[in-house]
Amino acid sequence: MSRKGQVLLLAVIFLAFSIIYAANNFRKPVPVVAEYRGELQSAELIHAARLYWSNGYTSMDSILSLLTDLAKKHKIYMPNVSYENNFTIIGGLTGYGFYRTEYNVSVIFSACWNWRFKGFYFKDLHGEKVLYKSFLLVYYHNYTAPQWGSMVIYPIIEDPAGICDIVRVKDGVWMIGYPAHNDEYTLIDEYGLKLVIRE
Repeated sequence: MSRKGQVLLLAVIFLAFSIIYAANNFRKPVPVVAEYRGELQSAELIHAARLYWSNGYTSMDSILSLLTDLAKKHKIYMPNVSYENNFTIIGGLTGYGFYRTEYNVSVIFSACWNWRFKGFYFKDLHGEKVLYKSFLLVYYHNYTAPQWGSMVIYPIIEDPAGICDIVRVKDGVWMIGYPAHNDEYTLIDEYGLKLVIRE
């Protein structure tokens, strides 16, 4: 065999080994651990805001710090966030109120309610006729995040004092009645948020 033939044979063998090596490397999966950043983080921020508005004694910074510590402990990514809280009640026979937390990562929690006076009625309360005021109440939570857009839920409401009449009309719509001598009445939802109706 000539020298040119030997060099050509070596080049073909080298090329064959290179192709086999490259194909072998492409064939083997190389696992890579990726941090998923999505619905879980946004949902946790919604829960943090809802917890803040429901308890009244823990600061939002404390709740977010605890959330960050738990995320680190369980090796779950949690973004550093800033937020703005707003609480408003505009009273009257027709009025509204809301709790709102907006984070800098496009996640927003809001709990909104509005009421409209409907009239008076009498109720037998502990053997005594009591004059009640009746209101139509609309109440809902709105959870907004980039992953799911806007999600509206209708929490159940209740009266901690046990004297208010509460009748569910449909999702988020309630007929309520409470003693007429009250200019303000407080209900709570299933998450502990207070709904204040103020005339």
